[in-house]
Amino acid sequence: MFLLTPYSIPFINLPSVALASLNNLVEMRETGLYLNDLSMHDQSREMVMKGWEHCSRLQITYNKEEQNSARLEDAHRLSEEAKARGDDLLYSMLPREVADKLRQGSHAADTCQNLEEVTVLFAELILSPESEPLSALDLMRTVNGMYKMMDRTTEHYRVFKVETVGGVYMVVGGAPQYREDHCSQVGQLALRMLREVSIAAASHTLRIGMHVGPVAAGVVGVKLPRYCLFGDTVNTASRMQTNGKVGKIHISEKCAEVLQKFHFKVSFREKLNIKGKGEMNTYWLNGENNIAKADTW
Repeated sequence: MFLLTPYSIPFINLPSVALASLNNLVEMRETGLYLNDLSMHDQSREMVMKGWEHCSRLQITYNKEEQNSARLEDAHRLSEEAKARGDDLLYSMLPREVADKLRQGSHAADTCQNLEEVTVLFAELILSPESEPLSALDLMRTVNGMYKMMDRTTEHYRVFKVETVGGVYMVVGGAPQYREDHCSQVGQLALRMLREVSIAAASHTLRIGMHVGPVAAGVVGVKLPRYCLFGDTVNTASRMQTNGKVGKIHISEKCAEVLQKFHFKVSFREKLNIKGKGEMNTYWLNGENNIAKADTW
């Protein structure tokens, strides 16, 4: 009695090659053996042929499984790439901390919070007079190119781009997670944005306004959820921008006080009558000292 496996075929009545392992007829002929050498009084021949047939089927099944495995790996890779693109898009719309909460099942209302102090920046893109005769499509491409450059600049600092409305670019520092150097981060960003725009297109420039104060923040909307800021701080920062000058960074008195603690260079502008705010002392942000540079990403 013997055990027949798919890859090992024992031959009986052949003392010189007893229990030899042969995989097919070719190997069998190479050893000088033939099916006729097997006993014809039992099922040895049938068992050998069935064993080889079973091995062939196993090989075919194995090859198919390898192909299925390769297709599954490709599908998994494509799925991971699509997930990464989706994550990049989500994190560009919402702060990472907020987006992760929503992905874990939290309601949008749970993301709302009162922040005691943040820095809000508005930067208005001022195009050169040469841009006026451009077609709507060419104008859109020009603005898009400037915004892409500003997006790349923003990524170097610990701030969040809230939105762009028309030609105005909005950024916040210190939200949704508070940072002691939020004003310093936004101040550095404002100075760098002015430099980058002037380098990219000398004929274009920015008019920037900044203010420091409390806000309410959270995700608003279902179809196109956005991380939004509410409060007087947002309005004041917008007033600083609209009452500023081209190529300058106009800041409030509160903002100037905080920036001076980080050794930024500020200068008094004048007392202005700001719509909805009354008279306010306003300042220019002129630069930063080397000893005051905050950490970037």
